[in-house]
Amino acid sequence: MSELSNDELLARLAARINSGKTSEDGKGSPPPTDAGTQPQASGDGPRSDTGPADAGAEAESTIDDVVRRVQQLSRGEEATAVDSQTVKEPQEFIPLPPENLLATRLTESQIEALILKYLLARGEASGAEISDQVALPFRLIENIMSQLKYERCVAHRGSAAMNDYIYVLGDIGRERAKRFQEDSTYFGAAPVALRDYIESANDRRP
Repeated sequence: MSELSNDELLARLAARINSGKTSEDGKGSPPPTDAGTQPQASGDGPRSDTGPADAGAEAESTIDDVVRRVQQLSRGEEATAVDSQTVKEPQEFIPLPPENLLATRLTESQIEALILKYLLARGEASGAEISDQVALPFRLIENIMSQLKYERCVAHRGSAAMNDYIYVLGDIGRERAKRFQEDSTYFGAAPVALRDYIESANDRRP
């Protein structure tokens, strides 16, 4: 069985693509054929089923496969381009403030330690400044501040804006703050539960 060269295959492929474009534009179409008639070959004997015709048919099949593959890739690239335009940017994760102490998953002792260590390092601070430091609404730590004042761990040095007070450590509070500091010197924002941190990280993932 004879085989077509690469140049002949490429030539047929180009002709097929051009023919398809012409048909789509309506500028031309292949002439209709009568399926019931076949051209007769010259000669006395019947036409052989093997020979160049088989090679041509095989080449046509190969060309059809290549054309279909090119069309599929073209459609895929267009879909990818459209999808890339419709993809939305991930929104910034903004956690909601806890509604109560139970929602913080922290004990009062843990929050108390942060407050006392902050006052030990700062010297004095208003209730609003303490709230900002531990990253908790003041309404959640207000009862803790009242309890610390009742236990003489803190005292009011003066008044601040918005019915607030300036807090300082008392002797009992200073000693308690030093004990807390021996366990950990951290007195920044109140920590979050591990599962809440994992959930926030997943929400920010693109």
